[in-house]
Amino acid sequence: MRINFIFLFSFLTVLSGCHKAGHPAGMAALAILSDLTDTMPEVQSLDANKVVSQLPENWDLSTNGVSVQFRFITDRILNSVIEVKLEPLTEGSEYNEIDRQNVIDTFNSRLQTETGLIRKMPEGRNSSIVFSSLFNALNELATYPKSVPRKLVLLSDCRENSNLFNAYQDIEELKTNPGKLKTKIEKECPVKYSLSGISVIIVHQPASVAEDEIFDIVSKFISGILIEKGATVKIQTSLN
Repeated sequence: MRINFIFLFSFLTVLSGCHKAGHPAGMAALAILSDLTDTMPEVQSLDANKVVSQLPENWDLSTNGVSVQFRFITDRILNSVIEVKLEPLTEGSEYNEIDRQNVIDTFNSRLQTETGLIRKMPEGRNSSIVFSSLFNALNELATYPKSVPRKLVLLSDCRENSNLFNAYQDIEELKTNPGKLKTKIEKECPVKYSLSGISVIIVHQPASVAEDEIFDIVSKFISGILIEKGATVKIQTSLN
């Protein structure tokens, strides 16, 4: 869709194998990047509890923790960040399930408030920056120790609309010469690290045949880049 904006759940970067200050060791890394359009039901119903439910497989949140950073990016004009950390629930700790739910509730309140505010802003929602936001988030996840579960969920129709690529004008060129766009990406927003061990889920349910064709072409192009870097990629029509 032309009218859209992007919000990103990504994570505090861990450099040189060391945990960045303020990021407890052993926390799962969950990133959610969402291209919010008015016709995407999965996004319309998105809330903090649904976010938490997207934890990496085999990660039991009843005892373990997760660190999330939530970022609105609207045509690179608005840049509002919400950080949330659900600390591990350990025996003897003063941090308990009530504290954790309070964190989730506060996070959800701000999520709903800021989403509502941005929906009322007609300007700055015309450009959808999918590629650089996605690859930058994956570069951050890649710096986490491989022992930490890492997952990224992309909720998007994959209709990039930027100086890098315009899905409304350049789709035929992508079909016939994908190497050209790949070269531009490698120059402007490359995936810098191995993505081995990172799980990526691309979620969208096209509303028309034309939309389905664009999503199919672009999502497969993105998948090819990520698989080449070592990530596992799934494309599905819903979060569940």
